[in-house]
Amino acid sequence: TAPAAASHEKAGKGAKRAAAAAVESAAAVDAGSNGSAETVQLAAVKEGEAVVGFVQSVASDHLWVSVSPTLRGRVDVLETALSPEQLRQATGATAAGAAAAAAAAGAKKKKAPSPLRGVAVNLTKCWQVGARVECTVAGSNVAKCSLDHSFLPAAVRAAAPAVGAVVLGRVVKVFEHSAAVVRLAGGRSGRVHVTDLADSFAKAPLKKLSVGSLHCCAVVGASKDGKNVDLSLRPSRLRVGVRRGEEGEDEVEGEGEDEGAAALDAEVSGVADVVEGSVVRGYVKSVSPSGVFVALGRSTDARVQIANLSVDFVKEWK
Repeated sequence: TAPAAASHEKAGKGAKRAAAAAVESAAAVDAGSNGSAETVQLAAVKEGEAVVGFVQSVASDHLWVSVSPTLRGRVDVLETALSPEQLRQATGATAAGAAAAAAAAGAKKKKAPSPLRGVAVNLTKCWQVGARVECTVAGSNVAKCSLDHSFLPAAVRAAAPAVGAVVLGRVVKVFEHSAAVVRLAGGRSGRVHVTDLADSFAKAPLKKLSVGSLHCCAVVGASKDGKNVDLSLRPSRLRVGVRRGEEGEDEVEGEGEDEGAAALDAEVSGVADVVEGSVVRGYVKSVSPSGVFVALGRSTDARVQIANLSVDFVKEWK
């Protein structure tokens, strides 16, 4: 078996070299071999324009596509599919919040990981070096002689995501006590407010997010121009079942009904969602001489007056 394995490995390396050579040859035919013409081509490329290229290399979360011998572009995983479902079908990705597939009929559903743990994808499972692809130019960098590509049509990239849609996003920044900023396809950015991270109260939930991680996000609001959107990682929004775990945190149990499972701590979108006498939970937003301000929802805050902080006198209440 050892000689056979060595032979197989040698053949695999030969195939990769042949594919790389095919990329260079095909790109040269498309663009020509004149270096000065190459610079003109880059300067002439416009955002939104459709170009043809060949896959030069594939990583787990991005691809490099060559459009000529010296010009290539990067395709981020966010720009490879219209939805997380399409991405899963193409790559076999496992998404947090998605039900584990039953191995046989009648098999029990496996407990799915929390949406805060992100999505694991691997583009190497569906893209091969040397493959011919059609891309949309998403941007260019003349200094580095490179492009940003997208596999999504220009019209799709320009359209704002609809409220209720589930999209794929990458965490680019985390504000420990308030929200996370998520990058979406089409050059858009979204915000996940601390109250939209889970269906039940959790201590420091934003610490569970890491910069660079991918997540399935539900669109819950958008600006008029569609460039900035409000997102949610609540399992009830992502339509998966949840139950109360230890310390009041959510435990995801796989696919739920179409309408999603009921939130343990319901969303508060405005004053109308709060009933006098009911008990609500939120996150301390700020402390001032006039009281403690608590975030109940992405656009709803409440004030706890100093006199209502405790039944006993508290000297150092801040």
